[in-house]
Amino acid sequence: MGDRALTTPRIHLAVAAAVYKEVFSITIHIIQFQKHQTQEIESMRAIIPEATDIVCPLISGNRLFNPIKVTAKSPKTYRKAVYRIAQFFRREFKYDFVQYGYEGEETDPNHVAFLWIEPEAQHFSKEFKVPCIGACCFRLRPSGYALQWIWLHPYLRREGLLSNSWAKFINEFGNFDVETPLSDAMKAFLKKHNYF
Repeated sequence: MGDRALTTPRIHLAVAAAVYKEVFSITIHIIQFQKHQTQEIESMRAIIPEATDIVCPLISGNRLFNPIKVTAKSPKTYRKAVYRIAQFFRREFKYDFVQYGYEGEETDPNHVAFLWIEPEAQHFSKEFKVPCIGACCFRLRPSGYALQWIWLHPYLRREGLLSNSWAKFINEFGNFDVETPLSDAMKAFLKKHNYF
């Protein structure tokens, strides 16, 4: 009976040590998980205002190529996509109003807009919906056409979309004006292309 009495506390101590070790291990995992979650949340907070709160408008693919010309006679879905992107432009640069007709009902018959779709979706057929990731709009002024505004998705800036379209714009509108105010990125772009 004496041996049994000595063995029992040892068993209890061994069980207690094992439980403590398991609880400690679980606690460490929880702390690591919470730390990882906090880092992810902080990372998302850093990009939400500029990028993740953007739902790109969709249009039917039809083997389209950037940039897609949009006029008053273009399909309503194209004009609505330009309007939606004009909303992103207004929000980012804190303008008072959207610089395109509400829901694509643009009243200026002479306007010429352009849409950019996700480059990898350019060859998709009309059975697919493709995301529009940028747009710009030209307006007819007394001196000729002027680029009124342009907006590209933050994840696709500095990817050559505007550079690859610039010659097309010059070919269509000649030496057009670029209306102010200009963002720092646009100033740098114009300087790089010797366009003032």
